[in-house]
Amino acid sequence: MFVNLHARSNYSLLQSTLKINDLINFALEQKQSYVSLCDFENMYGCIEFYDKAKKANLKPIVGIEFNYLNTNLLMYALNYEGYLVLVDISSKLLTNQPFSLNLKDLENTILIARNHGISFDHNNFYQSYDSSLANYVAVNLACYLNKEDKEVAFALKAIANDKKIVDYEDDSSIDNAYLLTETEAKLIIKDYEKGIDNLNQILNKIDLEIKNQPINIPTYDPKSPVISSQILRQLCYEGLAKRLNQETNLPEEYTSRLDYELDIIIQKQFEDYFLIVYDFIDYARSNNIMVGPGRGSAAGSLVAYCLYITQVDPVKNNLIFERFLNPTRISMPDIDTDIMDSRRDEVIEYLFNKYSNDHVAYIVTFGRMKAKMAIRDVGRILGFDQLIINNICKNIKEEYNEDLDQAIVNSKHLTEANKMYKQLFTIAKQLINTPRNISTHAAGIILSKQKLSSIIPVQIGINDRLLSQYSMEYLERFGLIKMDLLGLINLTTIDNVIKQIKRTQNKTIDLAKINYNDKNVFDDLSQAKTEGIFQLESYGMRRVLKQVKPRSVEDISIVSALFRPGAQKHINEFVQRRFSSNKNINYWNETTKKILEPTYGIIVYQEQVIQLTQAIANFDAPKSDNLRRAISKKDEKALASFQSEFINAAINNGFNQNQAISIFNNILEFANYGFNRSHSLAYSYISYWLAYLKHYYSIEFLATLLNSASSKEKKLLAYIKEAKYYGIKLLGPNFLHSVADFRYNTKTYSILFGFKMIKGVGEELIKKILSINDRNQISNYTEAVNALRKAKVTVKNIELLIKAGAFDVFLVNRRFILNNLEIIYENTTLPSGLQTSLNGIEYANDLSINQADDLIKFEEDLLGIRLADLNAPVSIINEINGVTINHIDELDEDGINIIFKINYINNSTTKANKPIFYINGICNSTNITLTIFHSKAVLVTNLKQNNSYVLKVKKWNQFIVVDELIMEIKDEQ
Repeated sequence: MFVNLHARSNYSLLQSTLKINDLINFALEQKQSYVSLCDFENMYGCIEFYDKAKKANLKPIVGIEFNYLNTNLLMYALNYEGYLVLVDISSKLLTNQPFSLNLKDLENTILIARNHGISFDHNNFYQSYDSSLANYVAVNLACYLNKEDKEVAFALKAIANDKKIVDYEDDSSIDNAYLLTETEAKLIIKDYEKGIDNLNQILNKIDLEIKNQPINIPTYDPKSPVISSQILRQLCYEGLAKRLNQETNLPEEYTSRLDYELDIIIQKQFEDYFLIVYDFIDYARSNNIMVGPGRGSAAGSLVAYCLYITQVDPVKNNLIFERFLNPTRISMPDIDTDIMDSRRDEVIEYLFNKYSNDHVAYIVTFGRMKAKMAIRDVGRILGFDQLIINNICKNIKEEYNEDLDQAIVNSKHLTEANKMYKQLFTIAKQLINTPRNISTHAAGIILSKQKLSSIIPVQIGINDRLLSQYSMEYLERFGLIKMDLLGLINLTTIDNVIKQIKRTQNKTIDLAKINYNDKNVFDDLSQAKTEGIFQLESYGMRRVLKQVKPRSVEDISIVSALFRPGAQKHINEFVQRRFSSNKNINYWNETTKKILEPTYGIIVYQEQVIQLTQAIANFDAPKSDNLRRAISKKDEKALASFQSEFINAAINNGFNQNQAISIFNNILEFANYGFNRSHSLAYSYISYWLAYLKHYYSIEFLATLLNSASSKEKKLLAYIKEAKYYGIKLLGPNFLHSVADFRYNTKTYSILFGFKMIKGVGEELIKKILSINDRNQISNYTEAVNALRKAKVTVKNIELLIKAGAFDVFLVNRRFILNNLEIIYENTTLPSGLQTSLNGIEYANDLSINQADDLIKFEEDLLGIRLADLNAPVSIINEINGVTINHIDELDEDGINIIFKINYINNSTTKANKPIFYINGICNSTNITLTIFHSKAVLVTNLKQNNSYVLKVKKWNQFIVVDELIMEIKDEQ
């Protein structure tokens, strides 16, 4: 039997077009019993390949190709011990460690040399280059599927080497490097008959089983005489006493729940996992690194709460442990941890240092070619004009970026392009989803009791730390538990605000002790004052907040859960029931009423599904959670079984059959989009923290937000508008007092632009400015220029500062300084006689010149905003609660109010010969064009150039249309 032993997959990055499925399907089509994978140096695709081969009832052959002592070698695992040899060699190759092959390695592997070089006197050593020798084996490289796919293989080669495909016109190196049928192999492989016997001999030797491994996690404290389970139990009871602030007579509802959870955790041998998470979170907090209150279903664990892993009391809040860890299900725990993003790396370094570099690794991910990338890559190697490629990519909608055929079907432009540029599209389609590069999982870390390279293949990753070669979904089978440490910018914001409050007001904010029922905070949320508030910023969410009017953290959680796809259709029903005086809601019975009353009879949370099945059908918590999982996974077989059991049990509990069926169907419908309450509630505390800080410490909060958004122009403009809304005075950059970042002053209730906000002003220039001694003592512009010259700041960079308004502090207009900058710069001192001879000295102090169009344009280009707009009447903004232009994309039929300053009005006519008006102007420092159709043409008579108005606008197709003129804004004196 012939098998393509040397088959590379596309995990040999940019060296093969073969997908794992191609290998499996080809073997099945050829009625082969074996299928082989042999990638170059790496084992990225090994487990995916192994699982798919087993599922297809094929015997998997796993190998690697590598070069050793000038010999190209293929090595295959005969068994699990041989697999570990491959793991070791691949790890050493990709971590740049020296290694040597020896006869012992060949006890459990097959080694094939593809060229003259090294040789071993061993029954498992073969070669594929000399058919005259007894150990000759029939091997042919396969890196594309069919003979017709050679062009695609060359395209991939050109992409890899940054060449054009025409460079490979005379290349015959991969002429027959495709998956061969046995008939083709006989024709193509030299002396096939001599080599096939040895090939079959190899196949008969291979019997590889990669079995699931037991839990493999480091011992929390290997030197301790006390075992980990006892340490965990002791820490939990100490933590519980601290949480409840009582040393003795702990409430039975807590102790029984804690013992129940501990028994399950210890029985499943997860005690070290919990202790390690406890340890790194304790390290973070001990080093003033802010950690979130909880994430995901782990917030439902009392053990996690007692260890201070989470901050939400699951007993008090009726959260469910089994949603996190189901005792009947074989699955690893998953505690995700949010850490302030600016210091997340410190916690990861702690793990690497504590548990040893060889025992900790990041997790690999793969950057895959999507439609746009494939078009760009193939376009480049085919020599296409960049404009053509850009135009094609522009017409590929994001929703079709992984399916070029669908993109073509849904675009006339792409349909035409596909006909016109057939070669481009044909090759690109075949490359979609091909791994192009490796990357690192955004949050995942794995830890191992054993050296990782003795279990799975690893390689060098970021910061020279280990990176697994297996992606996330293939690690659990080796007993490896993923720990997610996610960087959350909102925690950094909170931490920075608290530090600023301490610095300027000498107040210490303890988030555990703030008032969680603060009317002022909930009033803000009910009025949707949520710019900068985690989870609650979007325009759609603001509408829901105004409808629901939250009065508790639980309400915030409900709003977050309702504002999800699927659940959104019940928002109006929820609001109607919440505020209706006649709450005629069918709760079925008093037991289910307790479960559903907080959400007015609407199933919002997954936990409610678990509780309802317990109450109605007497399911225990694990079984209820299994039903929830069956619903979410759409497991029809499991659901049919659950339905029958549920209905029978409900009838036995006093429900009639129709009621039981109705309730089960109701659960099915809602559970499809029900949200995890543990996660939702924990995250709602972050939202509340931010809302609390924003209300009581607005200037510290908004200055911090502005600094966090300094590189995101759209966000920056939104936060500037919000600062105006809160009555904070925003000041442009000031040569004497600005620093790199936004800087606030609580006495003047103002925020000063930082130099970093000026486009073109980088770190080096800022360092030079800040290095000037006694900068705030400089009294005039000539001294400022002289000081900058001495600091080796160029004329061009000084121009940037002047154009951005940083020299306005000297009460001399910008045009005058710009016109004379060269003269001033060249003179270390400027005698009064020379000053009088400067060009335009007579208008030097006329500050109105700064409002000239060209100077304002400089300012707008450099700052992304017109400083004059910072002085818009705050009372008007507060009165109308105008919305930032950020939310234009979210306009709906209700429309929003905006503040708009008109630049000019153009009139035109439609195809139907009706008048149409285009109004260009500024909304929150952003230039946009509004449209007034003929039905509202009367509005135009009340609009004047250079005046400001409050307008109600809506979105209609691609137009932002004016629906109503609310009021004109008069300048406040």
